[in-house]
Amino acid sequence: MAGLGLLELVTQSGNSDSLALLLWDGSNAMVSPRIEDRGRTYEPIQIDPSVLRAIVWPRGRRDYGSTQDLYSEVVAVLSQYTSFPEDSVRLLAYFAFSTWFPDRLPVCPSLALFGPAYGAAMQVLRLLRCFCRRPLFLASPTASELLHLPLDLSPTLLMVRPRLNSGMESFLRASSYRGPHVARGSTVLAAHCSKVIFCGTDAILLTARTGLIDVALPCNAQMKILDDESAGEIARELQDKMLAYRLDSQGKAQVSFPQLSELSHHSQELGLTACGASLDSGTEKIV
Repeated sequence: MAGLGLLELVTQSGNSDSLALLLWDGSNAMVSPRIEDRGRTYEPIQIDPSVLRAIVWPRGRRDYGSTQDLYSEVVAVLSQYTSFPEDSVRLLAYFAFSTWFPDRLPVCPSLALFGPAYGAAMQVLRLLRCFCRRPLFLASPTASELLHLPLDLSPTLLMVRPRLNSGMESFLRASSYRGPHVARGSTVLAAHCSKVIFCGTDAILLTARTGLIDVALPCNAQMKILDDESAGEIARELQDKMLAYRLDSQGKAQVSFPQLSELSHHSQELGLTACGASLDSGTEKIV
């Protein structure tokens, strides 16, 4: 988008039921319902109101200090509200960062939470909803239902006990890669997106068949309860900071990420790569 800057979807101030565009020129951010530039009109994509409200959106950009500062903040939040060991906390933090770059990843990383601790899984998913990009928290979806979501947004799908069958396994594999399209009736759609799935003790078989990275849930561990007020505060703070990190990284040949050498091989599988992006001429629906 040479000459204009970078455009991102955000919610309008004081109106969570309406999307706006954030324009970032490298120095300043402007939020507007629509933006016109040299004969082109840019406006947000139209989304079903229920889906729009279910996704947590940033409201703007917020200074985050350095990459290390932001990473440490995410790790601190995960450590405060989960009882994972240090390596798993870093894996979840690294995963959260990677969800902000689906347009630069040949493979979108996905995780499978396994174990009998249902309450712990719910809290982990609610916490990830605070700082992953465009999180959509779903209960027991089928593959067919997923295909009717606006997957062109590249949401982060947080799923509780999805209905596991050959169709779901095919979706999980296909949606991990940028390039293949998924058939939906007489149309096709790009389904490239990150996912976190909780499926109890079935995750071991699922990861073997789909390539998801497994994360063991701690059993019988005490966790600080994440109430709605705290979750809202975390989301308001970190969604805007993660968006700023994404915007600051777009002009770089490679996304900077801290402490990669210290992570396990599973964590390093979530490495980020750079790719270009362009827009066609005319009126653009920004996704």
